[in-house]
Amino acid sequence: MLVCLGSCPQGTGHVVVKKMLYPPSLLLLCLLEIPSAEGTGAMLRQSLEGWLRQWRELQAARPDVLIAICETFWEPAGHPVSILCEHMPLGSLDELIQACGGLPEDALRDIALAVLQALDTLHSADPPVVHGDLKPSQVLFTANGCPKLSFGLEQRLRSCQAWAASANVSDKFFMPVFEESGRASAPSDNSMYSRPVSGGGSALADIADLGLLMLVSALGGLDVLLDAIPHARELGSLPKKMPSSSSIESANGHMLDTCSVLQRELNAFVEAPAAAASDDGSSAGLPSTADLLFNRSYSTAFLTFVSTCLEAQMRTTRVSAKHLLDHEFLRPSRPRMAPLVSLHEMHELARMLNEASEQDPGATSTQQYTVVPSVAHSAEVYLGNVAKAVAVHCSRLGSGAMTQGTDICIQRVFPVAGDCEALLLDTARTLGLPRSSVQRVLEAQLERRTPEASAD
Repeated sequence: MLVCLGSCPQGTGHVVVKKMLYPPSLLLLCLLEIPSAEGTGAMLRQSLEGWLRQWRELQAARPDVLIAICETFWEPAGHPVSILCEHMPLGSLDELIQACGGLPEDALRDIALAVLQALDTLHSADPPVVHGDLKPSQVLFTANGCPKLSFGLEQRLRSCQAWAASANVSDKFFMPVFEESGRASAPSDNSMYSRPVSGGGSALADIADLGLLMLVSALGGLDVLLDAIPHARELGSLPKKMPSSSSIESANGHMLDTCSVLQRELNAFVEAPAAAASDDGSSAGLPSTADLLFNRSYSTAFLTFVSTCLEAQMRTTRVSAKHLLDHEFLRPSRPRMAPLVSLHEMHELARMLNEASEQDPGATSTQQYTVVPSVAHSAEVYLGNVAKAVAVHCSRLGSGAMTQGTDICIQRVFPVAGDCEALLLDTARTLGLPRSSVQRVLEAQLERRTPEASAD
């Protein structure tokens, strides 16, 4: 029996995401519910079952970089289809850059390495698999801050809808995206870039999406990138005399630092040009990576890596995930670019920004807790649900299993020590409370609930 702790943050789409706790193992899981209208369940299953089975096989080979799918429930007609997968306590890359802004080079290196390893696993499969939905919300973090790639469910549902619409199918949801064999109309050329791939699209499109993901993560969000494009285009039209990465030369020869550029923007001195695609060979009409990041300190290796990804579909020489894993930017021995801030330190910064001020853990008033909008319940109810699930687990262990001396110790009841830390970190992050406060409140509630659970 799963205990629902609340809904998870998500973007637009039809999928409902819920955070679940499994009392027998005290493992946090994520439940994705896909609505299916009458008569569409079979089509939905035909569309997704082969893809989800293939993902599980690939994930078993690389559990360190691919999100695990635990189970799929194909419910009767009219009920949602449910996919149970592992829950990532530290949220997504999208949430990290929203909390902290642009990421430093060391953090971006760790993310690029994990995503490329995941893409290499997908693209090297037989038949090759394209992710097709690579973006910051698809990169999720474990309790240790390690990045993993999610399985792009929303993209496949959108493709199902588009396929159904083009075929004039009356059902709103869901039609197959690919043949289960993945080999329909395969050309004689055995290259992974010309063979049809599971999920549709191109492996090179995944590489280009990785470049865009890196650019968005470095700038601090897609909105920042969109705002930067007009100024980068203006910079690209100037003579290429760049004395430093933190200043640019105006048309009249005067040097402009970052503050001056921002001041010109505020004064409406610069009018944004029309958003037309450029004819200089840059990817999707984007200015050069160096121009977009003119006021930020990134190495030449990083700029070259991002440019190579963005231009993957236009280059005459083949670009692949396996090839990019040998790129200079990802080499551990290369000189590191300041600021030397790791991905772990960025997670710590996000945690500090998320936490409310320390409160009395013995207090029970809802005013003592800060609850993010994604949590439907008050902090007391949320913590109570967690404590209840843990108490049920404790009742099976017998009395004294969770005590250390005369005190309750929550770590003692978890079969896997890391699962306890994941639950505490996730609960603290959800409620905006310090981890130590969450642990004290849970242990206080468990002290009251454990006798009740034992009696049941």
